[in-house]
Amino acid sequence: MPPRRATSAPPVIAAAPWTSPVPLLAAVAILAGISGWVATATFQQDFAAYYTAAAAVARRLDPYVNHLPSADGPWDGIAIFQHSRFLYAPLMADLFRPIAVLPYGAAKALFAGISAAALLAALLLVARDTRATAHEHAPAHSALQAGATWLMPLLWVLWPPVFLTLERGQIDLL
Repeated sequence: MPPRRATSAPPVIAAAPWTSPVPLLAAVAILAGISGWVATATFQQDFAAYYTAAAAVARRLDPYVNHLPSADGPWDGIAIFQHSRFLYAPLMADLFRPIAVLPYGAAKALFAGISAAALLAALLLVARDTRATAHEHAPAHSALQAGATWLMPLLWVLWPPVFLTLERGQIDLL
């Protein structure tokens, strides 16, 4: 019979950086700050196009026409074209109709919050899957891999494509 191994060895996973909530909490704090800034200080030009198209459809107007010359026509804040900046399928305008009943500032804040929540949900899913993988293969993870995993939520939130998606009000996160 082979000798028994000692069972009192400390667990490898207990001190692993990816089990710490610190980077995720830091990412949430940064995401909240970015969302607040987006909601109060940016124009969100892509969201403005969705919002204006939805407002046009609600008034039975063509979402692909710039209605600035009309006295009561919706305006997207940038009137440099004769056509609307809405370049999407008509269904997109209908999907934004519920949010277009709100004033633009409130709608923009709500959309920024929904986008941030979608990004946070994705972060949590990735963090969960990363932890599960790390637990399965803990001895194989190097310190570099552990450090990269630890920083991943922070880097993801600050990555320019993600940041610009939030700042412009794009729908990619949804």
